[in-house]
Amino acid sequence: MLKIFPPTFVFSKVVPNHKEIKEKYYPKILRDNEKNGLVYKKRSSWYCDVSSSFFADQDANFKLFDREFIDDVVWDNFRAFFAEMIKIVDDYPLPQQSDVAQIWYNMYQKGDYQDMHSHLGPFNGSCNFSGIYLFHLEEPNKTAFRQEGIIPGYDSFIYEYFTDNFEEGTVIIFPSCLLHLVKPCEKNRITVSFNIGCQYF
Repeated sequence: MLKIFPPTFVFSKVVPNHKEIKEKYYPKILRDNEKNGLVYKKRSSWYCDVSSSFFADQDANFKLFDREFIDDVVWDNFRAFFAEMIKIVDDYPLPQQSDVAQIWYNMYQKGDYQDMHSHLGPFNGSCNFSGIYLFHLEEPNKTAFRQEGIIPGYDSFIYEYFTDNFEEGTVIIFPSCLLHLVKPCEKNRITVSFNIGCQYF
């Protein structure tokens, strides 16, 4: 008997009402970053250069991104991911309960970037899936994913997936353990990231 474990993946889907979402939340993000952007950068311990509300109180982020936003951006796409995955992997495990553990925005200007990282670790709490909403793009998307390892009997392997062709309004969902980065930006960029914690038993 051979058991194949569920695969690593990158799921993407365009939010159909992105224009309306952006009209509502873009001014809120700009106001918040104008007030707190420098504070966010000073608090950052990341190997990167980006203004991120990750370093704000999460209650403030959940007020900024309310239930309507989370339903449209997170849960609609999370359900779409599972619907697509179970067509490929029959026994892909479905969680009994899922919650948005964290949500925050990242604002990039020319030269800003994020180094290779995953969303596992003490800063992110307990999360299983993570997501990136390409909220505002002025150039091709800069997110790239990477998986590397060693398979017995084979050489080490490296898989890279570049998402330059992903348009504004796309939500990307992936396992929280998957490495990813943001290449240095030439123009302005805003993303909204989130972590989802799941209970399976």
